[in-house]
Amino acid sequence: MENFGRRDVAAMFDVHLTTGGLIEGRRVETFLESLGIAGSIEAQGPRYAAVATDLASGREIWLQKGPIGRAVRASIGMAGIFSPTRHDDRWLIDDGLVNPVPVSLARALGADIVIAVDLNSELVGRRFSGSDIDVTASPTAPAVSAHAPQWLMDAVGPILQRVLQAGLNYPSYFEVLANSLNIMQDRITRTRLAGDPPDVLLCPRLGEFSWLDFHRANEAITEGLACVQAAEPMIRRACRDAIADA
Repeated sequence: MENFGRRDVAAMFDVHLTTGGLIEGRRVETFLESLGIAGSIEAQGPRYAAVATDLASGREIWLQKGPIGRAVRASIGMAGIFSPTRHDDRWLIDDGLVNPVPVSLARALGADIVIAVDLNSELVGRRFSGSDIDVTASPTAPAVSAHAPQWLMDAVGPILQRVLQAGLNYPSYFEVLANSLNIMQDRITRTRLAGDPPDVLLCPRLGEFSWLDFHRANEAITEGLACVQAAEPMIRRACRDAIADA
């Protein structure tokens, strides 16, 4: 992940306008497999579950069985950008719509101490810069559903370039969509954490990152390390308290 560049980000764009999102997401699953995130959830050492949202009912869905890559893919299905994922006769989308920081799930899985990471603490106002992504840099051209008419396939490239770029006086399509979702997730996160606070809450400062800045992994990792080091006294205190209460 540390060597992930902008061309690699562009390669994730498998555009299918007929599947409920701009990005179909199968390349994301393939990439997860390349990182070793594969096999069934039940076969993992530590207990694991992913959270997603039922598109039809709005219910919070906990994915605790089946292929782990598919579960992760369902959990990151950002509305309007990633296509929803079909799972057990449901269409699933991003967990951020219902439970961005799933403290409740961690406790349900049996965690004695919950150390939560809130990536939404500086979301509002975060900008997406379409100029950071050059779709033409992808080694493979954006794919379009085979069922789409030829005129639509011919139009996808120019349309995608336009939605990725902001005008001189207007925000881009992605800026409007991403920041709208950021505002919503920020409010949901605050409400959920107030009702079910973790033992330790980590809030890395990621305000300068956009949701496509995967090529900046080293910077994100450095900030995450600094955040954990600053919270080390709280983490140690939480561990001592848990041992004392056992």
